[in-house]
Amino acid sequence: MDSSIGRAGLKAVAGICILMLGWLLLAGQALAQGTDPAIQKGLAWLQGQIGSNGQLASEAASPALPMQVRSETATTLKALSATVPAALYAAIDGITPDTTEYLARKALAKQLAGSPNAPALNALVQMQNADGGFGAAVGLQSNPLDTAHALMALAPARTDTTLRALMWLAGSQQANGSWLLQPDSDAVVTTALATQALTPYRDQADAQAALTKARAWLLAQRNTAQTWDDDMRTAQALLAVLPGLDSAASVQPAIDALRASQLADGSWAGDPYTTALALRALWAMAQPNPNQILIQGRVVDGQTGLALSGVSVALNGAQSYSQPTDANGQFEFTNPAPGSYTLSVSQTGFGTVTGAIAAAAGQTLNIGTIALLPISAGATT
Repeated sequence: MDSSIGRAGLKAVAGICILMLGWLLLAGQALAQGTDPAIQKGLAWLQGQIGSNGQLASEAASPALPMQVRSETATTLKALSATVPAALYAAIDGITPDTTEYLARKALAKQLAGSPNAPALNALVQMQNADGGFGAAVGLQSNPLDTAHALMALAPARTDTTLRALMWLAGSQQANGSWLLQPDSDAVVTTALATQALTPYRDQADAQAALTKARAWLLAQRNTAQTWDDDMRTAQALLAVLPGLDSAASVQPAIDALRASQLADGSWAGDPYTTALALRALWAMAQPNPNQILIQGRVVDGQTGLALSGVSVALNGAQSYSQPTDANGQFEFTNPAPGSYTLSVSQTGFGTVTGAIAAAAGQTLNIGTIALLPISAGATT
């Protein structure tokens, strides 16, 4: 079977959001099942679709392939802290042939289940082409879709194989920020896939540059209703752009449209694949930006232990930031540029405290309580 034939069609790209696994695992399973009525209804419908053999009742009518339906369902259940039936994992592992996408999905499913996935990963590595990319099968030309699938499966271990795949994917990006599978393919879906695959590598300069361009391009593709046309494309695009936004406000119309499309039974179009994507997009809306940097602390009088307000707190490095402490002696720097800084805390009549800190993407750094001693008490810098 040549799985590269017709891969510009919907079935070839329908499973892209399993590649959000790295982000889902990093963000944690913070959203409980009952916090959002739409998610609660959709989750109940999706769980009710799973049969004793691990297959989903409506998967035959889905525009996505059975492997894509099952793996998306497993990923969504895991993200929403729901139980994933062992039969579903078995139904994913039993699908053939072992194309690049299928091997990647099997490895990711085992990762979700906490099972050894080395055999699937080792077989996946054998699929890599000399240029660093991946084709649909051994010997087939590298393409962004299969490279993205492989890249996410390989994300936990940053080997030479992984980094070569990252470089190939970033290098194959179009000048406008998009990725194309074929000249007539759906660039929104392919770009959403590649964006999701690169998200776990956002600390790499090449990946970060590609992500910035891709997300800007995706946001520019919205229609007059500020959606990406149908529910499937909208959910896929949201899963790509949300990790790069400090707030979901700019994509709220798309989120509202997705909510409005949910049927009374809790599903989206009665399709388990679309339902899994939509649920995860609503879940993603509530997650923190994985790129966000947060540096916080509190300043008190070293003799009395009382909070000191109006204390000057500064970050000095390639870029500089400063702010006074609030009435509770607290300070917080949100999203300073990644890099090394000297933190300086000073107040008239008190000694100055300085220290070196390093800020990395996705890091929350709590300095804790900083005690300033009055100069009269013999404070030193």
